[in-house]
Amino acid sequence: MSASASQGPSLPPEIRLLVHPKPTTLLQAPSPLPSANTPLSASNPKPARYPRFASADLDNLGRRFACKPIARMCPWDEKEGTLVLRFPRGAVSEKALLDAYKATGRFDLVELDGIGFGHGAASTMGAAGGAGIAADPNDPYFNLQYGLRNPGVRKFETTQSKAGADIKAVEAWDLNPGSTGILVAVLDCGLNTKHPDIAARVWVNKGEIAGNGKDDDGNGFIDDVNGWAFANDAQNESLPGSADVSDGLGHGTNVAGIIGAISGNGFGMAGVARCTIMPVKVLNNQNWGYFSWWAAGIRYAVDNGARVINMSMGGPNGNTTVLHNAIDYALQRNVAMVISMGNSRSDVPDYPAAFDGVIAVGATGPDDRYVKSFPWDTTKGSNYGPHISVCAPGNFIYGLHFSDSNEYGTYWSGTSQAAPHVTGVCALLLAQDPARKPADLKRLLEAGADDGVGDPAQDTPGFDVHYGHGRLNAKRSLAAGAAVAIRLPWGRKEAFTGAFGPLAGWRDLLGRETADNRGVRILPGSMPSNPGNHIMMGLSGQTAR
Repeated sequence: MSASASQGPSLPPEIRLLVHPKPTTLLQAPSPLPSANTPLSASNPKPARYPRFASADLDNLGRRFACKPIARMCPWDEKEGTLVLRFPRGAVSEKALLDAYKATGRFDLVELDGIGFGHGAASTMGAAGGAGIAADPNDPYFNLQYGLRNPGVRKFETTQSKAGADIKAVEAWDLNPGSTGILVAVLDCGLNTKHPDIAARVWVNKGEIAGNGKDDDGNGFIDDVNGWAFANDAQNESLPGSADVSDGLGHGTNVAGIIGAISGNGFGMAGVARCTIMPVKVLNNQNWGYFSWWAAGIRYAVDNGARVINMSMGGPNGNTTVLHNAIDYALQRNVAMVISMGNSRSDVPDYPAAFDGVIAVGATGPDDRYVKSFPWDTTKGSNYGPHISVCAPGNFIYGLHFSDSNEYGTYWSGTSQAAPHVTGVCALLLAQDPARKPADLKRLLEAGADDGVGDPAQDTPGFDVHYGHGRLNAKRSLAAGAAVAIRLPWGRKEAFTGAFGPLAGWRDLLGRETADNRGVRILPGSMPSNPGNHIMMGLSGQTAR
């Protein structure tokens, strides 16, 4: 067995500040910009790229610290006014830059643009396909995917799997297999969009014509046929990044495959959900990325129709205003955020997992135990803490390969691999009811999770910091989200107002209280005295609180 765990450079090659100018701090372009739809050519070179400050004092400050040309973080969105200031590392300290720009009084926000990392690493071990249970899909390597169905017969290195230590995916598919109408954005290091086990699920921007150098659909991006790569940020054109979302590391392809690999096609493996995958590259091929890339990537995904965003990444210094604002931008537009907890085996908050409103996911293994040791580094394990929502399988997760479509001997381990299991179930829940909001999805995931399946010392009854509300159970969450018919005791009027309590006292699993007959539907046989009566009560299987 061999392992690799690229964590990127200890320091990025430059210092970046994220600043938000006050309304009185004016910008001006160095020269007129051509239309976004004007093709680039020898006679029409790349446009003047960067704005500059329309004030001598700020320009002088930039020259003093050798500031590179200014860039907008989200140049396609005029309402998002954050600017990226870039300085050569070594010429000045981060503190000196922060102090100098804050002292000008010309900005509402001045903060460092830090970096964070992907929360998983790869190992290699021989993969053997084989016959599975009759109800399993016909994907030849499905029997390696203990996270979806775990018969308890396979040993992963020194860990013996336990029957039932899985998310009950096959059973969940009987309730709802998902829908390609649900768009899931995978913010990661890219995707092998040509892999035959996921290519048909990759988002295609139908309004864009590939390779013509134009922004055909007017969304502010040129040739973004499958997504956008903010991590290809050479800062050498008016819009940071490129349309090249290819994966040079493997982390992103593994994560995307967990969510949406095509099941039942007689090839490879199965994803948790039938859905459409939008790759947004915000980690580079060294597995790190600037928070400004992450924030811009979130906004791109939201603006282009994503319903769920998976971020298998984070950093302990990521509690920044710019990243927090991007998370809020998504949540306020009803886009769910699923975030990995981190791999430092500590309760030190990692961001964006620790932000309010997100679904933070920890990792369990094939024995349903909290992962305290990953194969790529035995000192690393799943993070834990009061902000965890649920946990999911995240150790020894075989999946799609970023460069070889016939390679299935590589597995990844980390909370990076746990999060996409949850993202896939979010896609199933949205296929069941597209009107659901992020808070609805979070409540259904938590209500359906299996409690008490792990080490009793850690997986204590109810919420705990290692397992959250429990290990993900797709079948139970989908069942909780289905309309449930409740038979009334025949011939008893009190079913409405007496022993069972008034309807206004009942809540569904999303915590919504019914009021009189609002949200309640009486099925045929409409009078309480009719023994055939049922009440359809929203999304609940509970008859009283």
